[in-house]
Amino acid sequence: MDWGLAWATTATGMIVVFAVLVILIIIVAILGKIMYAATGKNKEAAKENNEPSAEPVEQAAPAPVSYSAEEGVSPEVIAAISAAVAVMLSGEGKTFRIRSVRRVRDSRPVWGMAGIQENTRPF
Repeated sequence: MDWGLAWATTATGMIVVFAVLVILIIIVAILGKIMYAATGKNKEAAKENNEPSAEPVEQAAPAPVSYSAEEGVSPEVIAAISAAVAVMLSGEGKTFRIRSVRRVRDSRPVWGMAGIQENTRPF
């Protein structure tokens, strides 16, 4: 057995593998910077479009929200949910009304939901 040929083949293989890995890292880094620049500009444009105008906007009064003490939903939680909905649905001509707030019963145990979230999380 020619040990010189074996070591040369091993060294060549390792050099090729690491060289390709370095090239892939560089390509991914460049693509990441390109995508960040492309999405960064879109986010800035979206922020400019979402800035409130100087003109007062007349909005309908929100309907009163009923909550049940049996369900254990406090007014603070309802206010937080309402604020989140208002932020997500804010736009021109859109109105919303929260008619009720109730807890959703979990159909799976917590450990089962944690496993599903772990296995279905995007990269």
